[in-house]
Amino acid sequence: MDTLSRLALPGYHPNPARMPPLGTRRRVNKPWNGHLHPRDDDLVCDGRSEMLVPLFADHYYGGVFVGNTYPAITTPLISLQKKATWQALIPPSSRFEIRIAALLTEETTPEMIIAGYDQPDGQQAFDVMKMYLKSVSNATGHDVDNIDKVIPCIHAMTYTKWQHQREPMRLMIHAERKWDFAGARIGILDREFHAMQRDIMRILAKVPDAILIICHVSDKRTIEFIRYLRSLGYWVYGEIAPQYAIWCLDDLFEDSKGGTALNGPIFNVPCFKQEDSRVVVLETMLSGDPGFFFASDDACHGDNENSNRLRGFKIVDGRVIGGGTQLPEAVVSFVLECFEEAGKIEMADNFLSHFGRDAHGLPRYDMPEWYERYDWTVQDRIERTSPLLGYIRSKLAMAGMPRRFKRIMKAA
Repeated sequence: MDTLSRLALPGYHPNPARMPPLGTRRRVNKPWNGHLHPRDDDLVCDGRSEMLVPLFADHYYGGVFVGNTYPAITTPLISLQKKATWQALIPPSSRFEIRIAALLTEETTPEMIIAGYDQPDGQQAFDVMKMYLKSVSNATGHDVDNIDKVIPCIHAMTYTKWQHQREPMRLMIHAERKWDFAGARIGILDREFHAMQRDIMRILAKVPDAILIICHVSDKRTIEFIRYLRSLGYWVYGEIAPQYAIWCLDDLFEDSKGGTALNGPIFNVPCFKQEDSRVVVLETMLSGDPGFFFASDDACHGDNENSNRLRGFKIVDGRVIGGGTQLPEAVVSFVLECFEEAGKIEMADNFLSHFGRDAHGLPRYDMPEWYERYDWTVQDRIERTSPLLGYIRSKLAMAGMPRRFKRIMKAA
């Protein structure tokens, strides 16, 4: 790719010459997604759930739905209400399995966690907990500054003798630390590394058997740290969101004409790191390391064109919110392209489905689909017309990018 084309379409593009011939088919176990944001429905003036949940259910076997919603999922009652709303949006023919990540806050109690989790299979309100560190993302104010305040909850998640559940409860962590001990702001490119050193180590010092999942890893130092902790016997896993294998920090400031501008649709939190970290994230995705698995962090935001909506816009008062809208088929195609380019296509199922289920203590499954080698371009947006809110659309992060695989046969 020449320099001008590279600037017009920033990001990493697997070499088309390394793809198989057109028409080649690949059997793919239907992916399982460890990190999805289903958002909220029309009744709370959002309208993204109706657009996203059927899309997730069509392309994934199941997934973890993160509860930074309105209201946020912080109690069993809210969780059950939200889950019922989302479940009603899944087509009857789909076997999509919703798992709920409730938000762990400084007000959460061990009793709330036990009540939400220790229920018969299929009846639990909480499947995992998700913790945001203070002020680093869109946690709707439900985040954690003082780790010691949540240690009793993590202890309960790890050591409770469950009546109904068989596995310790997992904790997903948005591991970025914005403020140091003196109250000084930490640089955005170092926040993930500081959280690993300070907060993750604090948790493991207090609850050494905790099962921790580091969300959307973006920093090569985090990957090294996770591998080091695993070598010591700790139960620590890392999510690989493919966007961190596509874009680096400099790509965030490329416009579509070779100039410089903030490319809002691809802006994510954690922020993209330098090119060397992008390369390490890609290499880790392809490595076959069972400590890392697929979790797209699909965090859809809407365009600011509908005055009836109250929530979920990408740009608010000129400020660009972190999170990219993904097209599941495009995300899966990118992953398959990377494995093809590396000559490791037989390892794709481990990354896309098996390792994530293993990390979450779930049984593996076999649900084959077929993807065909086919050249296509990612559409510009996803959209719907709400009877209450009108026209809703969201710009895709991968808009205009070439993709090389298309699903042709769904799982039975």
